[in-house]
Amino acid sequence: MPGLWAPFKELACVITAAIGQKRPEMFYVLDSVLKKHKPDFISLLQNPAKNPAQRAALQKAPTDGITIPSLPNVHILPQDFVDEALILSDILDLNEMSAAELLLAGEQQLPRFPGLTRGLVAVLLYHDGRRNLVSSLRSLIQAREGLSWTLELSPTVASLVTSFTDQLFEDDLVEKILGLLESISVDRELEKLDRGRAIGKTWHRQQLVSMVEEQRLCLAECLFYWASQNPFPKDALMAVIKHLKGTKKPDEKRPLDPVTSSLFFSLVASFSVGSDVAAEGLDYEHYPVVKDRTLLPTVHNELQKDSEWGCPPMLAALKFAWGVLLRECTFTAEFDGLSELEEDEAFVDQALLGGALPFLQVCVVGSKSFYSEEYYVRRTHWLVTSFISNMSQKVRELRNQADEVARETLVRMSEGEAPLLNERKDFEDLMRLVGDLYISDPHQLNLSSEFWNHPDSQYRRLQRAPQRQVSLFKFITICSSLLPAPLFASFMHMLCGLSNSPEAAHHCFNFLKANSPSLGGGGPSAAISLDHFFWSLQNYYLGLRKDGAVRQTATGCAISPLELEGLRAVLKLIRTIATESEGARVVMYENQTWLPVASLFGLLGCAIPRILKADILLTLSAFATSPEIAGSMWLTVEISQILNTVPSPLALHGGPSSKQEGSIQVELEEIESKAEEYPLTRAFLTLIEKLVSVPIPSNLGTGHRIPGFQPYLEFLRDSVFLKFDTRAYSDPNEKWQVATLVLEIFYKLLASHVISDEDFVIHTYPFSTPGVPPGVLPGAPGHTLFVHMMTQSPLLKKLLAILDEGVATMSAIFEPRAIAEKIDLTRATLCTLKLLLSTLAKEEEFVTHLRQCSQSQSLVASSLTELLQGINPRTEKEDHLVNVTRCVALSRFTPELSLEAVRVLYWVCHSPKASRDLVATILGDKDVSMEILQGFVEHLEWEEFDSVPVTEVQEEGFSSVGQVHCAVQLDILKLLASSINMPMVHFLLGFDVRSRKQTKETTLQDPGVLGSSRTCLHSILSLVEHSRDPPHLQDYHYQFPKLAQLCYHVLQLMCYHPDLSTPTLRYLRNNHDFFHVQLSHLPVATPLETRGEGPVSLLHQQAGLLQMVAVEMRVTSLAQLRSHAQRLLGLLLDEAVAGERGGGVQRKVLRLLEAVDFGCPPSPPLGVVEFDQKAVERTMECCEMVEYCTGFRYTDVRGLRAVLVEELRRFSGAPTAAQRQNLVEEIHSILETVVERNRCLEVAHAHSTLFKAWQQLLEVTLITLGQDPMPLEHKVLIIFEILQELLLKVERNQSSDLVGSVHGTVLMLISHLKATVSLATGQQSDPVLTVLYSGPLHAILKGLAESILLSSSPSPQGAQRVRSYLYGSLLSFLHLTSERPAHNMAAASLWEPHSREGLVRDESFSLLNSYGEPLMETVCRDACSSQEVCRMLSLALLDAIVTFDREGRWLRFMVAKGYLQKLCASVQWEDEALQRMLLPFPEPLKALYVYESKMAFLTRVAQSSLGCRELVNLNVLVHFNECRFIDQRPEAPPLPAHSLPTNFIPSVMSRYQQLLVPLFKFLSALVSTPGPSQREATAQVFQLLAHHSEVLSRVLKDQRGPTFDLTALLELQLVTAVIGKCGVGHDWTNQTSSLAGGLMRIHRLMVSLLPFYCSHSTWKQLVGMATAEGSEEQKDSVSSEEVFIVAQKICCNVVDYARAAMTTGRGPEHLATISCVLLTPDLTEAIFPARSTSGGDTPSNLSRPSLGMLVRHIKECTEGYLATFESCQAQSKKVGTPGAMSAEELRQLLPGSGVGIPTTQQQLVARKTLESLVQHKKLQLELYIYIIENCLYILWRHLSFYLEQCKPVDLEPDLVLPGLTSRPAMRRLQGVNETSLSSTTGQRLGPSELSEGVRSVDIERLKTNATKCLTETFFKKILDAEEAHRASNAGLVSFIEAQVRRLRRLLKLKAAQPVLHVS
Repeated sequence: MPGLWAPFKELACVITAAIGQKRPEMFYVLDSVLKKHKPDFISLLQNPAKNPAQRAALQKAPTDGITIPSLPNVHILPQDFVDEALILSDILDLNEMSAAELLLAGEQQLPRFPGLTRGLVAVLLYHDGRRNLVSSLRSLIQAREGLSWTLELSPTVASLVTSFTDQLFEDDLVEKILGLLESISVDRELEKLDRGRAIGKTWHRQQLVSMVEEQRLCLAECLFYWASQNPFPKDALMAVIKHLKGTKKPDEKRPLDPVTSSLFFSLVASFSVGSDVAAEGLDYEHYPVVKDRTLLPTVHNELQKDSEWGCPPMLAALKFAWGVLLRECTFTAEFDGLSELEEDEAFVDQALLGGALPFLQVCVVGSKSFYSEEYYVRRTHWLVTSFISNMSQKVRELRNQADEVARETLVRMSEGEAPLLNERKDFEDLMRLVGDLYISDPHQLNLSSEFWNHPDSQYRRLQRAPQRQVSLFKFITICSSLLPAPLFASFMHMLCGLSNSPEAAHHCFNFLKANSPSLGGGGPSAAISLDHFFWSLQNYYLGLRKDGAVRQTATGCAISPLELEGLRAVLKLIRTIATESEGARVVMYENQTWLPVASLFGLLGCAIPRILKADILLTLSAFATSPEIAGSMWLTVEISQILNTVPSPLALHGGPSSKQEGSIQVELEEIESKAEEYPLTRAFLTLIEKLVSVPIPSNLGTGHRIPGFQPYLEFLRDSVFLKFDTRAYSDPNEKWQVATLVLEIFYKLLASHVISDEDFVIHTYPFSTPGVPPGVLPGAPGHTLFVHMMTQSPLLKKLLAILDEGVATMSAIFEPRAIAEKIDLTRATLCTLKLLLSTLAKEEEFVTHLRQCSQSQSLVASSLTELLQGINPRTEKEDHLVNVTRCVALSRFTPELSLEAVRVLYWVCHSPKASRDLVATILGDKDVSMEILQGFVEHLEWEEFDSVPVTEVQEEGFSSVGQVHCAVQLDILKLLASSINMPMVHFLLGFDVRSRKQTKETTLQDPGVLGSSRTCLHSILSLVEHSRDPPHLQDYHYQFPKLAQLCYHVLQLMCYHPDLSTPTLRYLRNNHDFFHVQLSHLPVATPLETRGEGPVSLLHQQAGLLQMVAVEMRVTSLAQLRSHAQRLLGLLLDEAVAGERGGGVQRKVLRLLEAVDFGCPPSPPLGVVEFDQKAVERTMECCEMVEYCTGFRYTDVRGLRAVLVEELRRFSGAPTAAQRQNLVEEIHSILETVVERNRCLEVAHAHSTLFKAWQQLLEVTLITLGQDPMPLEHKVLIIFEILQELLLKVERNQSSDLVGSVHGTVLMLISHLKATVSLATGQQSDPVLTVLYSGPLHAILKGLAESILLSSSPSPQGAQRVRSYLYGSLLSFLHLTSERPAHNMAAASLWEPHSREGLVRDESFSLLNSYGEPLMETVCRDACSSQEVCRMLSLALLDAIVTFDREGRWLRFMVAKGYLQKLCASVQWEDEALQRMLLPFPEPLKALYVYESKMAFLTRVAQSSLGCRELVNLNVLVHFNECRFIDQRPEAPPLPAHSLPTNFIPSVMSRYQQLLVPLFKFLSALVSTPGPSQREATAQVFQLLAHHSEVLSRVLKDQRGPTFDLTALLELQLVTAVIGKCGVGHDWTNQTSSLAGGLMRIHRLMVSLLPFYCSHSTWKQLVGMATAEGSEEQKDSVSSEEVFIVAQKICCNVVDYARAAMTTGRGPEHLATISCVLLTPDLTEAIFPARSTSGGDTPSNLSRPSLGMLVRHIKECTEGYLATFESCQAQSKKVGTPGAMSAEELRQLLPGSGVGIPTTQQQLVARKTLESLVQHKKLQLELYIYIIENCLYILWRHLSFYLEQCKPVDLEPDLVLPGLTSRPAMRRLQGVNETSLSSTTGQRLGPSELSEGVRSVDIERLKTNATKCLTETFFKKILDAEEAHRASNAGLVSFIEAQVRRLRRLLKLKAAQPVLHVS
């Protein structure tokens, strides 16, 4: 035998999957396991024999080791393990090796059984394996094809099972089972285990008892199922009879045990000849009684042997069944000639004499297992009805005998004698048997309807009633005709049983009504009529009321015992009919002749026995089931004063109240309390419970007392509930029955109460009695109960006491019999939990209303959660919440107890304090913590879902225990999900909850490892992993999709949680390989037969799993766990499975996308006629709710129905019947539409959720893919495949709600593709796009363009969002096709127009242009008028398109259609919005970002000659002249320039710079674009600058110091660039307008910048500040180079302006002259650089700049050029060989020192960094050359002026050259004289004016110093720099050499000439 537990467990799983779940794919698995286990079935439950050799080998295992079949290698076993295995072998009489395997299995399963040792667990597994084996045999026999039922299995499976079981039957299966039933005994098994001390505590013992009993029951049921499907042949039948002979006689009132019942019914099922199913056409040959002629005589003779039977009543019952069989055989021709058939009546007589009917009634029908098996009921029904219909004469004979006995009994009673005790009561027993048989119908068989003949004439016309039914109905008429009084109660009992369904109750009502004389009935059955019943009640009432002093009998009233029995029977029958049939109930209530309610209430006020009063109240409760009757019954209850509610006059004036005689309160306190029995109180509570199911009348008691329910509530609370445990009870269970009834009333009142502000307002009620002060109206009863529940009230204390006692009592009970005895305590505890739950669910709303109401200040309420944390008086601990939690582990009493406990915890765990305190209390008791944890685990792993349908229930009204368990599982998972942040949930999931740090550092283990317990996490994993292998029991993903969805949701939340994520991911990854295994099973196919929530939940399951995989991939990628990340990546991207399209291959990432339906049907429209559609839509919005798990918003259908019904009730006017019917039908139509809409929206939301999860996984996959060493071409192809698939799907479903999300994904993919192509271009010599080319690229472009056009039509909501994604995608695509590898000149050449890549770019743009004006119109329209994001992206797209549009087609279209003009004008229109951007607290910055996009587009347009001309023609700058935001520059911030903003919103200065910088970029483009319109553009820009000169002055002032703010430096660079470019052709010093002052101020400020930024030290200072004080991002080398370049550019701009200011003129004749002298003739700074102050002072502190500063700067730039050139050459060499760099060099080039980056990735990043550095160096070199060239020109012009044209002021007047006689005004100490800056005449200044302040000594010193500093070495360095620059830039034209030559000549000619001085 391979094993005694695991193989049998697997066998049971396979059989359940193949037979129970009817999975056809399990056929071959079933066939193999049946062949494998056939020896086990043949040797049923026989242990493998002991083996001395194995025993010896096991004893040597501690030293030599041993090989066990379940362990492949040789293992050394501990000595204690060997000893324990040998003991187990001796106890169970088991093979030693099997005992060792069993003990190993026990050790493995130890975590599932906390508190037990491995040996005790092994014993449990042993019996569990035996139970699985016999239950598998039972399932196989039940699945056989036979006579009674069919499981509708596939023919192959049915044939396999039938043939297999036939082989077992031929091998004496029946005898083996009977032998096992004799040998297996609970007592013997326990005795055997007890001897070996193999029994643990009570729970372990009870588990063993249950398993052994289940083994016996399974064996017995095997025989019953076989006999029902295929009746036993003679030998088997005789064997069963022989076995039953030994059955001991039970007590008279003791039912049969389940095993004996199964054996008994197996015989009854075999006593059949098929007459009960002959109508179905079955062949008689299937019955051994017919087939074997010797069977009948043999069994007949055996049953005649009375003396051998240990239980004669059982023999009598079998004789009764055999007699009925004999009578049926007489109707079959096959039995002709058998003499035994003549003895049928004799057998029946013997059976009746032996007590067959009482045995059937008490022992068979009364057994607990009778109604659990449907075919027990059917066989008994067949037995009874066959006797009645086939032996009608015998029935009449029994009736006659009963009449004789009844008459004799009446005579003896009239004479005062006692009736005889030994009289036979066979007919009475028959009626009682019939009543007991049909009184319960749990299977809804409705068999009692066969007794009623349908009086409906239509039925009779359609079909004639069967003869059997006629006979049965005739039996009822026989019983009712002239029925004597002693038989009356039995007949009423029978009618109660025959009225057990609505249909049967209706027939019974019609039968009783037909016998009523008032309705035309009468005759012999007149006494059995409703007239007689109700008239009798009225007569009793009238008689008892008229003469209350009538002689009392022994019963305490004028009603005899026989009458009392009859009255109670009548009331029971009326109660049954009223309960089952609503029509009969209403007819009886409305009949004015009967007046049942009035008569019954009248009797309550008479002197009748308490038990009769209780029956009356119960009957009234049945009538109160109808809301209409209950509403009017409230007034009757109040008038009858059953409970004294009207206070006495003395009480109204403040005196004591008195109790009314006959009140229920008096009965309770003075009569029932003494008798210790409380039937009347329980009946009254039942009536109140029915009455409170309808709204309580608000005017109840008006006119007599303060109206309301308050007196009844006070009686229930104070007199009944608070004192229920202080009274004595003869039956202890009655105490809990009373408590349960009161708690049910409280729960109904509390649950139905709607909290409102009116509850907290105090109202008074004025009494009509003079002198009586007005009373205070009490609140609604629900409100009063809420107040009691939320304060430390006696009511709440009593509830918590009930909870405490219930938990303490139930926790110690495990035996089923004891559990059944505590059912009332269980119900009381359950009601307590329901009350707590209802209060917790509404307490927040209650507290909210309490705080808002001003009149409720005197009411102080606390949170119930806080009250539950109070001290328990019994234990003196804070353990009320622990008691609630322990209820989860008490599902053995009822699973509803666990359900309510979990729901209470759901609300309690919302409080962090309560959760922490609860966990702390639980952890204080190890046993309690293990009990609670085990309770949760058992619920999650509960697998007996056979009776649960596929659609899981979540609401009340469970139809089976399986549904309750399923609801418990769902609620536990909801608890875990909703409170994932709470310590209680962390404890349930297995985390260390002592502190948050320890929670994060928890190491999760498998159960049993290092003492780890089995937790909810392990259970959840077992659920989601359970169905991956076909043989397993439950396929949760399909059968219970909601359950699996919540499991994945909890795991997803754990993976997302900051404290739980790391331990969870590590455990799932290392211990289960969870992500790879689960992902390998995706996508999950939705079965066609699945309906309802199944497909939706399957989609959510996959979405949750994909999100978890995305987190895992990202975490493993960041943690450098490459193997895990690459496994998942390979699984997603490998081409493993052939796709459906064209037989190609498809990656898993694309197959996952197939599960998303992009064509979900739209929601149905809401068509209304009678109601206002808008009002209905608003109501639906108010009724919207959000599902927690998925976030799906749906309309609450129940709430909507309540609102519509209330609206119908308040309908203005009295609607006609037709109008009301139309309204009702429209309400029904609206609700149906809402249900369908919810379904459509739920499906669409599920697909959207799955797609978003797929999108998230795809994004993480692409990120991980970027770090993978996969070839770049492969990466690009993968992205292209996904792109094409997405565009194909969205092309087919343009109306789908997922279009926006799909295009967002397309944007992300194209961005990744662009990044990948860029990366590939940098790594390879050839661009990666060589593998893509026109086909895929054009397909993508075509899809994008067509999608834009489709979304531009009158489109659904969200079209602009869709187009935003499309514009972004198209923009990225254009950048992709225009990606130019500028760093690689060889690759860059491929991008020329003649290259293949250039052709791809041109073809793509041609394809885009082929869509013509519709596409242009759409993009341009969105650029001018759409949402902000859409406008920005459309402008960016136009920017890119204009860049590539060589022909200017798009620009011309914009000009022709007026779009460009509108864009230009919109700047002025949005001026106010832009001004608001400069407020301290601005509105959303949308206008700012749109402005930036607009200016970027206009800048791009201005960069082309055509665009510049059109902009000039449109006078674009006129609009900017009118913009006031330009002039609103804020003050410079006091903080250091490098300080960063502390919030998201930029500072005011930053926002202004965001406005100004784009403007000056645009102006720079206008003045820089060559073309015929350049001069006019420059003039317009000049005018704009003149209009805003004040702002320019502030910019130049604010940015003159050595501050580091890159944005400010960029601002200064642009401003100086525009001013410098406008200086060409414009004389800033020669303006006649009113703007001349501002322009002169700009001129001075520009000149003042010259000494500061023409300083290499200033540049280095800015770079140093960037390195020392910038952010981390700014500290890298690239940012430093950027700052250096910006400083260089500012210097270039200033030098440009200086050059332009010197040479500004009106014609070519002025080019050789200087118009403005900017530098003083001082070269000292060039000779002594240490004296320079230009690098440290601001320009305001500097004197006029000198020529020495210029010469020094030229030297610095020359040296800087040479150094930079060498550095650039060295770094350029490194770019080609990144692998040759040392580790230190790599570290310096990597961000963050390259920690955690792979070597290949390090080299790649280093290469890109080097390439960037090289580009920056090259740009610096170009700027150096430019600065040197312009500075040389300025130096030459100044030297030329000073040495050739300058007239010193100290020269003789007569020596002044002609034309130079004018005298200048006095020169200012600093700067240039105002006269020298401008001329009012508009004429240029002469040399005398320009020479102001220059003396001869200055000129002499200039000549001397010039020869010192302008040496050949100086010129040689300059020429060397030019030579190096020319060498690296072939074809470059430079003027440096010419400038050097001019300077040399000038110095040579003029430097040696003396200067004339004045004598």
